[in-house]
Amino acid sequence: MSLRAVRFVRSAWPFGSLLLVVLAIQFTTGAYSKVLAGNYDEASHYLSSLMVRDYLASGLPGNPVHYAENYYLHYPKVAIGHWPPFLYVLNGLWLLLLPPVTASAFLFLAVAAAGLATRIYFRMRGEAPAWAAWLVAVCFLTLPPVVSSFVEVMSEILLAWLVFEACMAFARWLDGPDARSGCLFALWSSLALLTKAVGGGLAFLPASAILIARRRALLLEPSLILAGVLLAGTTLPWYLLAPGARHEATGNKFVGLIGVNAGTKLLPATQEAHTASAGLTEVAYRARRSLLAVPILAGWLGPLLLVALVGVARAVKTGDRTGQAVAGLLAGFLVFRFVLVSAAWVPRMAIPMVAPLLCFVWTGRGAFRFRYASQCLAALLVGVCAYNLYAGPHQAGPAAGPAFHWLTSDLPERYRMILVSGDGLAEGSVAVGIAEKDQRRPSRYVVRASKVLAVTSMRMESYTSKARVEDDVLRLLDEIPVDLVVVQPPRKGAGLHEVLLNRTIQEHPERFRRVAVADRTLEIYEYSGHQPLPARREPHLDLYLFGLGHSLSTQ
Repeated sequence: MSLRAVRFVRSAWPFGSLLLVVLAIQFTTGAYSKVLAGNYDEASHYLSSLMVRDYLASGLPGNPVHYAENYYLHYPKVAIGHWPPFLYVLNGLWLLLLPPVTASAFLFLAVAAAGLATRIYFRMRGEAPAWAAWLVAVCFLTLPPVVSSFVEVMSEILLAWLVFEACMAFARWLDGPDARSGCLFALWSSLALLTKAVGGGLAFLPASAILIARRRALLLEPSLILAGVLLAGTTLPWYLLAPGARHEATGNKFVGLIGVNAGTKLLPATQEAHTASAGLTEVAYRARRSLLAVPILAGWLGPLLLVALVGVARAVKTGDRTGQAVAGLLAGFLVFRFVLVSAAWVPRMAIPMVAPLLCFVWTGRGAFRFRYASQCLAALLVGVCAYNLYAGPHQAGPAAGPAFHWLTSDLPERYRMILVSGDGLAEGSVAVGIAEKDQRRPSRYVVRASKVLAVTSMRMESYTSKARVEDDVLRLLDEIPVDLVVVQPPRKGAGLHEVLLNRTIQEHPERFRRVAVADRTLEIYEYSGHQPLPARREPHLDLYLFGLGHSLSTQ
């Protein structure tokens, strides 16, 4: 074997072995055989990626916004303007190279997770033995929220990788401030912010790291100012122009010190109506919410968190630039949560902090000066991996049932308008299944009952059913008109429109003919008795798209 081949094997085996770990977890949790109903956001992320793929595959047919609006009318789980676009562009390109099915999306996530774990491995290899670096990388992959991020179609694993690269780029800038390192930091940070707003913690990294390093003169370094201008220029247009882009800073639980979008009932923190006591209460609330990251990380890592934090502290003390950058990252994300988003930590939001932090586990081991420190660290890493695999997600989501298989088989062309009634998971998973099998996307219309039989706010803070009696339900279905009705059986917490639809089905069997599919999760009915819609005419649909802040209509 040639020297070049040996070097290739040595550099490739960590990625290959870590990819096998990710694939093993995906297969054992059923990620490749489930419907996209493990998380409410899964269907939106996948359909948005599929939309980008179809737009590219069809040769860029006109205005992309108009294409996206039409796509939303057909499959109303597309997250246009709700989340930033980078994940969808990247995943859309991936789906263009591979078959456009959910399995390809999970393979994309597997590669991203293994890629980030490989970066952890090589970052540690400068000072740690191969076994320790590999175990730390595996430990990262077994953390429950990390597992959830690659057995569900989510954006966190890509965000974590981009944050990691931004942190390493800033460490190089600290080592020798120059325009190249500053521009690389701006690039990775921009991509992170254009993946998810949680990446906004990177905006506070430079000042935090510089203050921790006690090098305040760097705050006026021209290359840092250039990086800030590039970061603002590439990300602010999205967050200022996309009406739904600030959804994480709105609502009854989301408020920023700079105020929130119009329409929320919360007051800006700077408004004169806030008394001094209210202000103190707000500060205490924000501090408590921000510091929730600590018990969340401790729940994942246990004693390993202490070892990693000790490692970061030792690195900062010895002047290690990467350690200072990681300390600035941790502080920056806490400040970001305090200043701009005061909601409780969703555990997956802490994933971007974990990968850089774990790189200092071996450095932290050096603080414990006893004979078997390395062996104890190995046992601790194995213990954390074993516990997380035991306590973590064992099932990625529900498997596809007979009704779902029937819907995603070769449906007759006469079923153009398919009404889906149920919770967001049911509506989203059915929309994904039908869109995947639609040969001329976008062709069929998946009509969400929560959109056409009710009026709801984005976060369901307000809800109004358009129907009050069974006749209202029939009238609304006839106006579209609907060809097929898919409903969840009566469930606890169902909205009034769901209750009325189920009651209407029971009281009007002449209008709803049950499709003979034995399934406890979904019931399918052919809807008849209305004037059939001519083949070339579009149904009557009026939907409000929160991401773009306006209504869409097929008429």
